[in-house]
Amino acid sequence: AVKIRNKDFMSDSCSHNWQQFGAKFTIGSVDAKVSKVYFHYKVDVDYLNTADKFLQDKLSENYIAVSGEFGPTFGKYNRISIGFNSENVMYGGVKDYRYGIYEVIPQYTFEKGRFKVRGGVKISGNYTGKDGSGDNHHSIFAVGEVSFEIARKNLWLYGTVDGGNCINSYSMLLAENKWISQDTELKASSVPLLVKGGLRGQIHNKFSYNVYAEYTVHKGLLQYIGIPGV
Repeated sequence: AVKIRNKDFMSDSCSHNWQQFGAKFTIGSVDAKVSKVYFHYKVDVDYLNTADKFLQDKLSENYIAVSGEFGPTFGKYNRISIGFNSENVMYGGVKDYRYGIYEVIPQYTFEKGRFKVRGGVKISGNYTGKDGSGDNHHSIFAVGEVSFEIARKNLWLYGTVDGGNCINSYSMLLAENKWISQDTELKASSVPLLVKGGLRGQIHNKFSYNVYAEYTVHKGLLQYIGIPGV
């Protein structure tokens, strides 16, 4: 998939114009269970280029993300897999440095009848070309999921635990705040813990629902994005 965007925000002396070009590639196995042992895989590649001009400042960003999962399934119920994720940003113009996050997620899944249990650990590292941009990075997170099918194909009780690091690239913040300045100090944040539980299902194949409660811990999340001198 390829996407091209050209956006203008306001039309006075504070006008903001930026262009974006993106592409996405996905490939994966089809889980045709023709044998008791088979290998599954999935890979996603995302690319986004952002060229931004605000007042007299110019900034270019190249964002590349690669994620996926692969591993064997043993018998009908057991799966061992290795997940991976890598996010990278490369800046030019008023900012000139690189930053990246990489994660490896070994996990085990057991699924039989109405029960499904998945558990593992997320191990994360980072590299940075600028001091301070990775101060809030966490290295290890628990990941897991438990679900029980209360009513066949209609109602599930579930709970999950997760966490991760957020790269907070310029293009991500620009999507949230059109007033962002290229001089804004960009730093990664983290979610050391996310716990979620609830009920999901469908009614007579007419509509679906998901009712849940969630508790999340954020660290280093930007609270204000301003324009210096304005």
